[in-house]
Amino acid sequence: MKSLKGFLLILFIVPVLATTASAQKKNKKMSRDSVQAAAVQGLLSSKKYTFVAEYAYPQAGGSVFLSSYFYMDITPDKIGSILPYYGNTYTTAGSTSNGINFSSKDFDYASAKSDGKWYVSIKPRDNNSERELTLSVNADGTANLVVISNIRQRMSYTGVIQEKEKKAQEEE
Repeated sequence: MKSLKGFLLILFIVPVLATTASAQKKNKKMSRDSVQAAAVQGLLSSKKYTFVAEYAYPQAGGSVFLSSYFYMDITPDKIGSILPYYGNTYTTAGSTSNGINFSSKDFDYASAKSDGKWYVSIKPRDNNSERELTLSVNADGTANLVVISNIRQRMSYTGVIQEKEKKAQEEE
């Protein structure tokens, strides 16, 4: 009889311990995710971050892995990008490079959060070629950048958002 009681006690305790351990693990993951989401939100609010492109998606064709360092820097008073371009150009006037390489000090910056993502819209006013850059950022820092141009086909990139490097911040 004692062994039956011991067996029943073990059958009761094991599921309770497993549930408790699972809940603790889930709480740690949720805590880590919320800390990461807060860090991403802080970067977007500060307007001091870099989007590092990992893949390019031209309108025609498949994805292109970017083995070199391509990026878009954002600060409160300046944006700049060095991104590759794959696609058709509508005009040759004023287009001296193959990439989306520009700098702007006069731009509109708006951000909003919806469905757990942040959406950032950047509209340069002192650049004739790039009309709008839209960045959608997930809570884990992964992001998608869409560049709409006046002289070229739309171009998309995926990558990550990271804090601007201290050296680059000091130079500006």
